Amino acid sequence: MLTDLFGADVATQLTPPTVYVHLALLFYVIGFLTRDELWLRVQVLTGTFFYILYYYFISDAPLWEAILASLAIAAANLYSSFIIIRERSTLGMSSEDIALYQKFHTLKPGHFRKVMKTAQRAHLSADTVLLDMNQNVDKLFYIPSGEVQISRGGKTAAVKDGHFFGELSFLKGTPASATVTAKAGADVIMWDQETLRAIMEKSPVISNAIIALFNEDLAAKLSVNWPDDTSKSKA
Repeated sequence: MLTDLFGADVATQLTPPTVYVHLALLFYVIGFLTRDELWLRVQVLTGTFFYILYYYFISDAPLWEAILASLAIAAANLYSSFIIIRERSTLGMSSEDIALYQKFHTLKPGHFRKVMKTAQRAHLSADTVLLDMNQNVDKLFYIPSGEVQISRGGKTAAVKDGHFFGELSFLKGTPASATVTAKAGADVIMWDQETLRAIMEKSPVISNAIIALFNEDLAAKLSVNWPDDTSKSKA
Protein backbone atom coordinates (compact mmCIF):
# COMPACT_ATOMS: atom_id res chain seq x y z
CA MET A 1 0.00 0.00 0.00
CA LEU A 2 1.05 3.58 -0.54
CA THR A 3 0.85 4.26 3.20
CA ASP A 4 3.24 1.42 3.96
CA LEU A 5 5.80 2.57 1.40
CA PHE A 6 5.66 6.34 1.69
CA GLY A 7 3.44 7.16 4.65
CA ALA A 8 -0.06 8.61 4.77
CA ASP A 9 1.01 12.12 3.76
CA VAL A 10 2.57 10.97 0.48
CA ALA A 11 -0.41 8.73 -0.30
CA THR A 12 -2.72 11.67 0.31
CA GLN A 13 -0.71 13.90 -2.01
CA LEU A 14 -0.74 11.30 -4.79
CA THR A 15 -4.50 10.72 -4.46
CA PRO A 16 -6.33 13.60 -2.75
CA PRO A 17 -9.22 12.44 -0.53
CA THR A 18 -11.65 14.52 -2.57
CA VAL A 19 -11.04 12.15 -5.48
CA TYR A 20 -12.38 9.28 -3.37
CA VAL A 21 -15.53 11.12 -2.40
CA HIS A 22 -16.15 12.11 -6.02
CA LEU A 23 -15.73 8.49 -7.13
CA ALA A 24 -18.03 7.32 -4.36
CA LEU A 25 -20.69 9.80 -5.44
CA LEU A 26 -20.28 8.72 -9.08
CA PHE A 27 -20.87 5.06 -8.28
CA TYR A 28 -23.84 5.91 -6.05
CA VAL A 29 -25.45 7.93 -8.83
CA ILE A 30 -24.83 5.18 -11.40
CA GLY A 31 -26.34 2.66 -9.02
CA PHE A 32 -29.46 4.68 -8.31
CA LEU A 33 -30.01 5.23 -12.03
CA THR A 34 -30.04 1.51 -12.82
CA ARG A 35 -33.23 -0.55 -12.74
CA ASP A 36 -31.54 -3.83 -11.86
CA GLU A 37 -31.39 -4.33 -8.09
CA LEU A 38 -28.24 -6.48 -8.13
CA TRP A 39 -26.36 -3.98 -10.31
CA LEU A 40 -27.52 -1.16 -8.03
CA ARG A 41 -26.10 -2.93 -4.98
CA VAL A 42 -22.79 -3.61 -6.71
CA GLN A 43 -22.46 0.09 -7.57
CA VAL A 44 -23.39 1.19 -4.04
CA LEU A 45 -20.92 -1.31 -2.61
CA THR A 46 -18.16 0.10 -4.81
CA GLY A 47 -19.11 3.65 -3.83
CA THR A 48 -19.03 2.66 -0.16
CA PHE A 49 -15.48 1.35 -0.62
CA PHE A 50 -14.37 4.78 -1.87
CA TYR A 51 -16.17 6.48 1.02
CA ILE A 52 -14.15 4.31 3.40
CA LEU A 53 -10.94 5.44 1.71
CA TYR A 54 -12.11 9.04 1.99
CA TYR A 55 -12.82 8.70 5.71
CA TYR A 56 -9.43 7.09 6.23
CA PHE A 57 -7.36 9.80 4.50
CA ILE A 58 -9.40 12.99 5.01
CA SER A 59 -7.77 13.90 8.32
CA ASP A 60 -4.67 13.14 10.34
CA ALA A 61 -6.52 10.36 12.16
CA PRO A 62 -8.97 8.03 10.36
CA LEU A 63 -12.64 8.75 11.03
CA TRP A 64 -13.33 5.34 12.54
CA GLU A 65 -17.00 5.96 13.37
CA ALA A 66 -17.73 6.86 9.74
CA ILE A 67 -15.62 3.94 8.53
CA LEU A 68 -17.48 1.47 10.78
CA ALA A 69 -20.83 2.86 9.62
CA SER A 70 -19.74 2.43 5.99
CA LEU A 71 -18.58 -1.12 6.70
CA ALA A 72 -22.01 -1.89 8.15
CA ILE A 73 -23.64 -0.56 4.95
CA ALA A 74 -21.22 -2.64 2.87
CA ALA A 75 -22.02 -5.78 4.88
CA ALA A 76 -25.77 -5.24 4.42
CA ASN A 77 -25.27 -4.79 0.68
CA LEU A 78 -23.14 -7.93 0.45
CA TYR A 79 -25.81 -9.95 2.26
CA SER A 80 -28.61 -8.57 0.06
CA SER A 81 -26.53 -9.21 -3.07
CA PHE A 82 -26.07 -12.83 -2.01
CA ILE A 83 -29.82 -13.21 -1.49
CA ILE A 84 -30.53 -11.75 -4.93
CA ILE A 85 -27.97 -14.03 -6.59
CA ARG A 86 -29.47 -17.02 -4.79
CA GLU A 87 -32.99 -16.06 -5.90
CA ARG A 88 -31.86 -15.74 -9.51
CA SER A 89 -29.90 -18.96 -9.70
CA THR A 90 -30.12 -22.62 -8.75
CA LEU A 91 -27.17 -22.14 -6.39
CA GLY A 92 -27.49 -24.55 -3.47
CA MET A 93 -30.22 -26.69 -5.04
CA SER A 94 -29.84 -30.46 -5.08
CA SER A 95 -29.61 -32.20 -8.45
CA GLU A 96 -33.13 -33.54 -7.83
CA ASP A 97 -34.52 -30.05 -7.25
CA ILE A 98 -32.70 -28.65 -10.28
CA ALA A 99 -34.27 -31.36 -12.46
CA LEU A 100 -37.69 -30.57 -10.96
CA TYR A 101 -37.16 -26.83 -11.42
CA GLN A 102 -36.77 -27.38 -15.17
CA LYS A 103 -40.41 -28.47 -15.20
CA PHE A 104 -41.47 -25.35 -13.30
CA HIS A 105 -39.83 -23.09 -15.86
CA THR A 106 -42.24 -20.17 -15.44
CA LEU A 107 -41.01 -19.64 -11.87
CA LYS A 108 -37.80 -17.89 -10.95
CA PRO A 109 -35.44 -20.03 -8.82
CA GLY A 110 -36.20 -18.02 -5.67
CA HIS A 111 -39.95 -18.32 -6.21
CA PHE A 112 -39.56 -22.04 -6.91
CA ARG A 113 -37.79 -22.45 -3.56
CA LYS A 114 -40.58 -20.57 -1.80
CA VAL A 115 -43.30 -22.69 -3.36
CA MET A 116 -41.46 -25.96 -2.71
CA LYS A 117 -40.83 -25.03 0.93
CA THR A 118 -44.54 -25.61 1.61
CA ALA A 119 -44.77 -28.85 -0.38
CA GLN A 120 -44.81 -32.43 0.87
CA ARG A 121 -43.17 -35.26 -1.08
CA ALA A 122 -43.96 -38.96 -1.10
CA HIS A 123 -42.94 -42.10 -2.96
CA LEU A 124 -45.93 -44.41 -3.26
CA SER A 125 -45.48 -48.10 -2.51
CA ALA A 126 -49.08 -48.90 -3.49
CA ASP A 127 -51.80 -47.50 -5.75
CA THR A 128 -53.18 -44.38 -4.06
CA VAL A 129 -56.33 -42.39 -4.78
CA LEU A 130 -55.44 -38.71 -4.92
CA LEU A 131 -58.84 -37.32 -5.92
CA ASP A 132 -62.36 -38.77 -5.67
CA MET A 133 -64.82 -37.62 -8.32
CA ASN A 134 -67.40 -35.14 -7.00
CA GLN A 135 -65.60 -34.87 -3.66
CA ASN A 136 -64.14 -31.67 -2.27
CA VAL A 137 -60.41 -31.19 -2.75
CA ASP A 138 -58.02 -29.62 -0.26
CA LYS A 139 -54.72 -30.60 -1.92
CA LEU A 140 -52.95 -29.83 -5.17
CA PHE A 141 -50.84 -32.65 -6.62
CA TYR A 142 -47.94 -32.86 -9.04
CA ILE A 143 -46.47 -36.12 -10.32
CA PRO A 144 -42.78 -35.71 -11.23
CA SER A 145 -42.46 -39.41 -12.09
CA GLY A 146 -44.77 -42.38 -12.37
CA GLU A 147 -48.16 -43.17 -13.88
CA VAL A 148 -51.61 -41.86 -13.01
CA GLN A 149 -55.04 -43.21 -13.96
CA ILE A 150 -57.94 -40.83 -14.50
CA SER A 151 -61.41 -42.38 -14.20
CA ARG A 152 -64.68 -40.78 -15.18
CA GLY A 153 -68.00 -42.07 -16.43
CA GLY A 154 -66.87 -45.68 -16.35
CA LYS A 155 -63.82 -44.98 -18.52
CA THR A 156 -60.17 -44.85 -17.50
CA ALA A 157 -57.20 -43.16 -19.16
CA ALA A 158 -53.55 -43.46 -18.23
CA VAL A 159 -51.40 -40.36 -17.93
CA LYS A 160 -47.63 -40.32 -17.57
CA ASP A 161 -45.64 -38.10 -15.22
CA GLY A 162 -45.22 -34.34 -15.40
CA HIS A 163 -48.80 -33.27 -14.65
CA PHE A 164 -50.77 -31.42 -11.98
CA PHE A 165 -53.95 -32.88 -10.56
CA GLY A 166 -56.59 -30.94 -8.68
CA GLU A 167 -55.68 -27.64 -10.34
CA LEU A 168 -59.24 -26.94 -11.58
CA SER A 169 -60.57 -27.47 -8.08
CA PHE A 170 -57.79 -25.25 -6.78
CA LEU A 171 -58.65 -22.44 -9.19
CA LYS A 172 -62.45 -22.71 -9.12
CA GLY A 173 -63.15 -24.17 -5.67
CA THR A 174 -65.18 -26.99 -7.23
CA PRO A 175 -65.22 -30.73 -6.42
CA ALA A 176 -62.96 -33.10 -8.36
CA SER A 177 -64.18 -33.71 -11.91
CA ALA A 178 -62.67 -37.21 -12.02
CA THR A 179 -61.14 -39.87 -9.81
CA VAL A 180 -57.35 -39.75 -9.97
CA THR A 181 -55.25 -42.71 -8.83
CA ALA A 182 -51.46 -42.62 -8.69
CA LYS A 183 -49.94 -46.02 -9.40
CA ALA A 184 -47.44 -47.75 -7.14
CA GLY A 185 -43.92 -46.42 -7.66
CA ALA A 186 -45.05 -42.90 -8.48
CA ASP A 187 -43.51 -39.87 -6.83
CA VAL A 188 -46.01 -37.30 -5.58
CA ILE A 189 -45.61 -33.67 -4.59
CA MET A 190 -48.57 -32.11 -2.80
CA TRP A 191 -49.53 -28.72 -1.46
CA ASP A 192 -52.22 -27.67 0.95
CA GLN A 193 -54.52 -25.52 -1.19
CA GLU A 194 -54.99 -22.77 1.37
CA THR A 195 -51.26 -22.46 2.03
CA LEU A 196 -50.39 -22.23 -1.66
CA ARG A 197 -53.27 -19.85 -2.31
CA ALA A 198 -51.95 -17.53 0.43
CA ILE A 199 -48.52 -17.47 -1.25
CA MET A 200 -50.09 -16.63 -4.60
CA GLU A 201 -52.24 -13.88 -3.10
CA LYS A 202 -49.15 -12.23 -1.59
CA SER A 203 -47.14 -12.43 -4.82
CA PRO A 204 -48.80 -11.69 -8.18
CA VAL A 205 -45.57 -12.76 -9.91
CA ILE A 206 -45.73 -16.23 -8.35
CA SER A 207 -49.46 -16.40 -8.99
CA ASN A 208 -49.09 -15.61 -12.70
CA ALA A 209 -46.24 -18.11 -13.04
CA ILE A 210 -48.21 -20.94 -11.44
CA ILE A 211 -51.34 -20.20 -13.47
CA ALA A 212 -49.19 -20.29 -16.62
CA LEU A 213 -48.00 -23.76 -15.57
CA PHE A 214 -51.61 -24.85 -15.03
CA ASN A 215 -52.57 -23.63 -18.51
CA GLU A 216 -49.71 -25.54 -20.13
CA ASP A 217 -50.61 -28.64 -18.16
CA LEU A 218 -54.30 -28.48 -19.06
CA ALA A 219 -53.43 -28.12 -22.74
CA ALA A 220 -51.22 -31.22 -22.51
CA LYS A 221 -53.89 -33.28 -20.72
CA LEU A 222 -56.48 -32.36 -23.33
CA SER A 223 -54.54 -34.56 -25.76
CA VAL A 224 -55.25 -37.68 -23.69
CA ASN A 225 -57.82 -39.89 -25.45
CA TRP A 226 -60.33 -41.87 -23.46
CA PRO A 227 -60.85 -45.49 -24.58
CA ASP A 228 -63.54 -45.73 -27.25
CA ASP A 229 -64.30 -42.06 -26.85
CA THR A 230 -63.11 -38.86 -28.50
CA SER A 231 -63.67 -36.74 -25.42
CA LYS A 232 -60.66 -35.42 -23.58
CA SER A 233 -59.67 -35.83 -19.98
CA LYS A 234 -59.51 -32.99 -17.52
CA ALA A 235 -58.71 -33.66 -13.89
